[in-house]
Amino acid sequence: FAEGAYPAAVQAITLKQMLGSKVPVAILLDRDELGDAAHKLLTEKLKWDKKLALKYSCWVPNHGKAYVEAEDMFSQSFLEAFVREYGDNNVLEEKTKYPGGQFHYGFTLAAKELFVEFVKQSLQRSNVGYWGDVLNRIRASFN
Repeated sequence: FAEGAYPAAVQAITLKQMLGSKVPVAILLDRDELGDAAHKLLTEKLKWDKKLALKYSCWVPNHGKAYVEAEDMFSQSFLEAFVREYGDNNVLEEKTKYPGGQFHYGFTLAAKELFVEFVKQSLQRSNVGYWGDVLNRIRASFN
């Protein structure tokens, strides 16, 4: 658990303790086994405000039970361009079609690092996908 949902939850809890009730602290988690478990820990056991414990799956319509990760917030065309540039065999751990027709591209750990660089070099306003909605929802949660 060196990376991922549990360390993020611990960091959010620590930050919330440090800041007290004056500043709301939100967390954004993947829709996968670890993200779901961390969400359950925060909202059910620790009674974290559900408006501040968000999962990426809130923004992907018709995802069924498939994973939803940060990368899925980008437009499909942007994700497809990344996979095309580096090749399926080099970057994909999995590829799942959501019931709504879009794809979830599960990147390898090495590919996630490549993707960060790809975002820095190639991101255009038209590629931000759901990220605007994510930021608006987080902003609204603080009101």
